[in-house]
Amino acid sequence: MSALVETELRRVETTVTVTVQSEVLRACTNSPPGRPVPCLFTAHRELIPITSALAVVPKVDLPNYSATKASLHSWAISLRGQLKGTNVQVMEILPPLVESELHDRE
Repeated sequence: MSALVETELRRVETTVTVTVQSEVLRACTNSPPGRPVPCLFTAHRELIPITSALAVVPKVDLPNYSATKASLHSWAISLRGQLKGTNVQVMEILPPLVESELHDRE
């Protein structure tokens, strides 16, 4: 595998770790064992993943970041359906594009 491919794979892995795994881990902090998302059934009554408008309208030059936000968006929709009728509410925050370091990319 070329060094360029290895570098890109590490960048993709970092993006996934930061954007997807951090949200899932935050949801499962202090979880008792044996449940798919255990903390949702304990003291927590709300799960609020923060996604992005890029989940719905991806930015061409940010494919990895856009894909991770899309996976979180899908995760939120699926959990909302699975938890319907429970005391857990899944509320996704899907902010619009704002000027940030993403706009500074060349």
